[in-house]
Amino acid sequence: MRFKFVLIILVLFLNINAFGQTRIITGTVITEDLEPVPQVFIQNSDTLLLANGDLYGKFKIEVPIDTKRLIFCMVGMEWKTIHLPINCDHLEIILMYDGTYDFMSARKIDRIRKKRFEKLPEIHQMAFKKGIF
Repeated sequence: MRFKFVLIILVLFLNINAFGQTRIITGTVITEDLEPVPQVFIQNSDTLLLANGDLYGKFKIEVPIDTKRLIFCMVGMEWKTIHLPINCDHLEIILMYDGTYDFMSARKIDRIRKKRFEKLPEIHQMAFKKGIF
């Protein structure tokens, strides 16, 4: 009788640990031109492919609870690493086009990229107003 009681308690504790080990993250990925990024690759920090987005830039993935970073990549776009807070379940991501900076100094490249990066809040606001995000 005592063995059955211990076994039941043990099974209950094992089931409790099984719940809550993953979380679902949804979101949208667009470009600087407010166009969806189709079939974006979503990887964890070990570059293990977790999922692909759909044709409209939307995604829904299930990740382990201890996942701290996600990497979004696409051909012709700069890779974006997202640091996930514990309570995050929705992402809105703008990927920048990957440019080729031939015959330019590093300083000029930094200035060009900084100008593009400073426009991201405006782009996000426009996407929100248009209902993309």
